[in-house]
Amino acid sequence: MATQPALDPATAYCRALWVEFCRLVDREPGYTSSSVEFALMFDAYKANIPIRIILRGVQDTLQSKRRPHPKSLLYYRGPIKAAIEYWTKSLS
Repeated sequence: MATQPALDPATAYCRALWVEFCRLVDREPGYTSSSVEFALMFDAYKANIPIRIILRGVQDTLQSKRRPHPKSLLYYRGPIKAAIEYWTKSLS
């Protein structure tokens, strides 16, 4: 029986972030991210942003009563940026 090769850290980060994002917005995790969504996740990885900070931006937006929730990670880009800025300031 063949075993799956280990994922490189960037792929593991992006996959974990995508699965949690899909869970938050009630989207099937098997749905593939767009290349722009992947680039957003990869940029966060390269900047060493913890996944929980990215998800905080999404969760802050989900607090609104808008239904159904937008299912594109790009919709949450502004709140994610705000969460990153808040986190960065808290480190200072």
